[in-house]
Amino acid sequence: MNHFRSLLVLLLLVSFTPCLQASDPSQVADPYSHTNSKGKTYYLFSKDVQRKNSNKVQTIYYFAKDPKNSKGKPLAKVPKDRMVSETKTGMLVLKKKIEVEEEEPKKKLKKEPEKKEGEI
Repeated sequence: MNHFRSLLVLLLLVSFTPCLQASDPSQVADPYSHTNSKGKTYYLFSKDVQRKNSNKVQTIYYFAKDPKNSKGKPLAKVPKDRMVSETKTGMLVLKKKIEVEEEEPKKKLKKEPEKKEGEI
């Protein structure tokens, strides 16, 4: 009886999954688009992946030619800590922004007293 109940729950989840995905607001938004130097337009997507040999989940970002890519979720804008960059071959990638740190004030070096001629 318990096996039948779990099978029924699984069947219900599978049958309602398309309805839940269609109502997801992140799937409705148009993804961020960027045109490379060769004139091709790509669309930005993200995907959470589980790292091998670890329990950590990492978000990866990628560009796809198809705006309706089903493998990831579309992003409406570039994340704040990232910037779009292009490789030599025209492939688009997201890179972390380089934060410019303020330079620390230079420490004053102690001047050695000048030696007069004839002193040792």
